[in-house]
Amino acid sequence: MQIRDVLIVGGGPAGITFANQYKRIKPEADVVMFRPEAHSMVYCAIPYAIEGLFDPTRVFKRDEFVTDAGVEVEASNEMRRQNAARGSKLFRYAPWQ
Repeated sequence: MQIRDVLIVGGGPAGITFANQYKRIKPEADVVMFRPEAHSMVYCAIPYAIEGLFDPTRVFKRDEFVTDAGVEVEASNEMRRQNAARGSKLFRYAPWQ
């Protein structure tokens, strides 16, 4: 298990903005972003894609928005917290439920 300085949960606009701003302030920090989706998205544009006003893939954001800043991206809905006093705990992130 790898220990990180910062864990960002979610790859939406807030997560992307925080990742970039944090790495500007502390470029040496080890930062990882967890998100359940295969792509970060512009959520406010999803209704327009559903209506067929443009291609749904246009709501996807490129991972380079954060990886170019040095943030690792993990597309997973599971993460494990390791604590010496409390042991290990598995968290599952499932926003669709």
